[in-house]
Amino acid sequence: MHGRHEASRRVTAELVDLYKRRACRLQRDAWRDLWRAMWCRFARSDDR
Repeated sequence: MHGRHEASRRVTAELVDLYKRRACRLQRDAWRDLWRAMWCRFARSDDR
């Protein structure tokens, strides 16, 4: 009953690597966006 579905949900080393790379990229993008937003806010407040 479960044999066919378990094979499709098996976690392989390739999947772990894929998700690690994806997580690192998302974290890097989030930090970049945070620093850009802070810089823009700082630059805008400096103009006043």
